[in-house]
Amino acid sequence: MNLKYSLFETIHQFCLDHGIEKNYWIAFSGGLDSQVLLHLFAEVRSVLPLSLRVIHVNHGLNSQADQWVLQCEQRCRELNINFITKKISIQLNKGESLENAAREARYAVFSEFIKDDDIIVTAHHQDDQAETMLLQLLRGAGLKGLAAMPTIKLFAKGFLARPLLNYTRDELKNYAEQNKLSWIEDDSNASQNFTRNFLRQEIFPLLKKRWPNVAEVFSRSALHCAEAQAMLGVIVEKELASIQGSQPNTLSVKKLLQQGLAQQKYLIRAWLGQQGFSLPATVKMKHILQDMLHAGADKQPMVAWPGVELRRYRDDLFAMLPLTDHDAGQVLVWDLNNPLSIQGVGILAARPVQGSGLNPTLVKNVTVCFRQGGEVGGHHALKKYFQEWGILPWLRDRVPLIFVDGELAAVPGRWIARKYAVAGHESGVEFVIFKSS
Repeated sequence: MNLKYSLFETIHQFCLDHGIEKNYWIAFSGGLDSQVLLHLFAEVRSVLPLSLRVIHVNHGLNSQADQWVLQCEQRCRELNINFITKKISIQLNKGESLENAAREARYAVFSEFIKDDDIIVTAHHQDDQAETMLLQLLRGAGLKGLAAMPTIKLFAKGFLARPLLNYTRDELKNYAEQNKLSWIEDDSNASQNFTRNFLRQEIFPLLKKRWPNVAEVFSRSALHCAEAQAMLGVIVEKELASIQGSQPNTLSVKKLLQQGLAQQKYLIRAWLGQQGFSLPATVKMKHILQDMLHAGADKQPMVAWPGVELRRYRDDLFAMLPLTDHDAGQVLVWDLNNPLSIQGVGILAARPVQGSGLNPTLVKNVTVCFRQGGEVGGHHALKKYFQEWGILPWLRDRVPLIFVDGELAAVPGRWIARKYAVAGHESGVEFVIFKSS
């Protein structure tokens, strides 16, 4: 089949399969691959009533980046396609590669713009798929990692699609030359400081000398892994439901320990993936299995890695974002008239209420403090109340305590000292906490 017709028909059928009423966002760097993708969608728009938008992310990593924005905008103007660009600043976490940080930042921008059921389309091809699979092998990835990139998947409020995965880089270049397309050459693509570039320039040419169809073979293996992963996913979903903890999105340690070691590892990874968390390295998984699952019931172990904290309380295993900084020793003076912003807690506000809350005539000299230990509310230790209320141990020193003239008067949404409570249908003041986003 003619290459031009084959590529056209691939995009044409893709749009028919996934809906011509959808908004299609083209991820456009201006490089060879994305120029081909944009050209193909523009061609298909001549026969289908497509809604097309282009999004370009300016990473600011190249001295020519701003000039590239202008070139991309000009190309979209020629094709009469809406063009959106956003400049970002890359923040590197400790031990993170620039490649990965740029990718994460880029996809974060994509997620900002797409609306319900929109499809963002990237120009990844068969060589990219093969490189990704080899990278995952070199990282010691499991089945899910080796499944590499799917043709389409859920992403943010819509979908992320890669309709060109069956075509090689050489085929896309031939198409670009046949259609006299011009493209941006990013000089960073020549730098072997980036792992993917090293594989592309040194390793794959060597492999292709011995196995000319290596990219196709790797892509086929990735597909087999994806199919196996999908089948396992159905099975694991049922297993996760059977070992759920006492609270939403938790696992029961007791039920987890009834599984074999291999099953424990797989279920933990699947559970984390289900909630959108990154997976632990092998050494971290070892700590989870040995230190967390076998800790005494009175212990509160925690294992952390970038972006994730795994905690245990009694029989429940919790996965959560890292807690933000919080000074539990601070004492905040509050006049109640304006909301009080507290780092690591949220926004504390006072509002009028009828028939409950604190008596406003008695609420004088208000301070907001946090648990230090030994506080008493009524006839019981505050610690006992916290246990009865089910407040998790690592959150207890983040619960604001309302003091009036140095005496504990209220715990927002939980408890009010009888001395300060309104009687009958009198007007009162209640306290609410709005969590930080």
